[in-house]
Amino acid sequence: LELTAEDLKTLGKGTTVTRQVIDKETGAGTAFAVQDIAASKATVIERILDYKNYPKMVSGVSACSNYAETTHKNGTQTIMTRMVIGAAMVKIEYFIHHTYYPDLSSITWTLDYSRESQLDESVGFWYIEEKDPTHTRVFYSVNVLLGSWVPGFIVDMMQKTALTSATAWVKVESEKAAKAEAAVKAKAAAAAAETASGSSGESTALDGKPGIPGGHPHGGKIAPYKAGKP
Repeated sequence: LELTAEDLKTLGKGTTVTRQVIDKETGAGTAFAVQDIAASKATVIERILDYKNYPKMVSGVSACSNYAETTHKNGTQTIMTRMVIGAAMVKIEYFIHHTYYPDLSSITWTLDYSRESQLDESVGFWYIEEKDPTHTRVFYSVNVLLGSWVPGFIVDMMQKTALTSATAWVKVESEKAAKAEAAVKAKAAAAAAETASGSSGESTALDGKPGIPGGHPHGGKIAPYKAGKP
């Protein structure tokens, strides 16, 4: 997806850039979205891979859990996930085969074709690009083909809302996590500074006290030794 100057202005305003192509006859749709997020790349990836918490984070997801996870010798991870999404009175269950590539900062997926899903197809990817240590640009693409049994108005609603919400939740949850992390670091830094300040003050207060190395037993500084005098 090539970003235009206008796209970059849109991203600069905190708005998602989207592209969408829908085949009216088959119901298949290919969607692209790009979103800038004020969070580190690691934080964003952690949110995306936190499938068990999707029902809490992603609107419309009523159930989500991994049923198989494998880390391969080359570092890639295979994650098999059952998902249930809801639209009005319709619930759609499907099974996804995710592949996470840590070195490429990307996650791809297809349906798990060994199981029966209520989607005819779902193929897509996430690509996470680090702009700086605290800012990330996320690229998202998905191609979905809903089953012929799904009512037309449901298809239209899902296609119109899914793309805009697909990256919005990642932005919200990642930036929330980033703020929490920053608050913890700030609190730890303040505590460390207070401890260091207290230690310095204690050292200064003890200088010259009785029985303290470097101070005279009766208080005050030790007078310099002069040869020939008692």
